[in-house]
Amino acid sequence: MHPEPSTHRIDISDGGLSAPTGRYEKRLRDLAGIYGDRAAFDAAVAAEGDRVVYSVANVRPAAKAGDLSDADELLGLLRSALEETKTAFAHRLAQDR
Repeated sequence: MHPEPSTHRIDISDGGLSAPTGRYEKRLRDLAGIYGDRAAFDAAVAAEGDRVVYSVANVRPAAKAGDLSDADELLGLLRSALEETKTAFAHRLAQDR
C-alpha cells in the first residue's frame, strides 16, 4: 500500500514548509572538509562555529525502497556561502594589490 498523497505549501516569505514531518540543521562546524581554504574555514569556526548555516524541513517518505523525500532547504546555506565567498574574494584582491 502507498500512503495517501499529501499537500504542502512553501511560504515564499521565509521558505517555511507547511506540515513537515522531519527537520534538521547544520552548523558551520559541521561543514568541515568541504571548503578549499582550510585556514579560513578554521578561523570562521573559531569565530562562529555554532552558527546555523542551513536547515531543512522535509516530508519523510515511507520506509520502502524507491520512496523519495521532498525537502525544502532554506536559503541560509546559499547566503552564507555567498558571504564567505565574497569575503574571501575581497581578501584575495587586497593581497594581490
